[in-house]
Amino acid sequence: MQYKDGKNYTEFIREIVIDSGKDRCDIEDECKNAKKVLKKILTSLDMKNVLYDKKYQRNNKKFFPVHFQILCKVLLSQNRSRKEDFIYKINHDRVEEITEEILDFCNQIRMEFKNWFESLEYEKKEEREREKEKLDEIFNEMEKCMIEDQSTEEIDTLEPGGDFTENEVSYLKKKFRIRMESNIFSKDLEDKIYYNSQKKKIIKKMHDCIDEELKYLLNLDELDGRITLLDEWKSETLDDIPLSREYIGKGDYLTNKEKCDILSDLTKDCVDTIKYNKIYIDGYKKNRKKDPDLKFSIYKKEVKADEINTFIENIFLDDEDGEEVIKRKKID
Repeated sequence: MQYKDGKNYTEFIREIVIDSGKDRCDIEDECKNAKKVLKKILTSLDMKNVLYDKKYQRNNKKFFPVHFQILCKVLLSQNRSRKEDFIYKINHDRVEEITEEILDFCNQIRMEFKNWFESLEYEKKEEREREKEKLDEIFNEMEKCMIEDQSTEEIDTLEPGGDFTENEVSYLKKKFRIRMESNIFSKDLEDKIYYNSQKKKIIKKMHDCIDEELKYLLNLDELDGRITLLDEWKSETLDDIPLSREYIGKGDYLTNKEKCDILSDLTKDCVDTIKYNKIYIDGYKKNRKKDPDLKFSIYKKEVKADEINTFIENIFLDDEDGEEVIKRKKID
């Protein structure tokens, strides 16, 4: 399969099917099946919207960049018939079980980028232009320098004229772009799949922990339905990483793995906050006897610091290091 930007969806799916060794007599049926399989996998990975993104559509046809072509090829090459297979787990809502396989899958993505990098086509347009092998050597030397200098200035400032023709510059910059796309896309993809493998587990833990604390705190048998506030908060906090991101060296964003770690930490904070509210609930029970119309939210605002301190003393006084804990927690 020859990779090139803007290749027609049907065209590159057909090439993937042919490369897989399928019988050419049934090629049309195999292509239809491949599209169906791919759609199911992308849906399970929360990436289905890419297939319908208008920026990839022209004249009622779909045209995708190479990194998506690579993703499709590697996804369709995975085994998916057995229960322990990577794709089987994805398609059967067992994404949380694939943590170990994510790295291997993304390494396959990197290998496919490497194949594209090494097989990138180049054709001399002028007699004085170098051969492909020589340009590859030049790029390797440039890459070493860029790594040592921690700078892309050498490739960024490369312009036609002098030592290089426009055709040669185009080839060298394309090689660099492939290298960058490989690094960025594989990392973002790994991050996104990790996020999808963890988010259900974390959100379920949030609901279970909070449900348990609320049931205990408010003496409820069970909580009906889900806590919609958490769902809304989760959707605002956890935005999906886009399928691809231009290489501009930004450091002011959170990876989905970092978001998952933060969310896990916030889950603990959320439970601790609910536990801490027992201070207010105990006092509210007593004061409501005097004032049946007293609202909890109003009482909570009016609680005095000494009431909280008394409660803290009652909790920690018998602890081995109780006095030190009380000093730290008391409100002045």
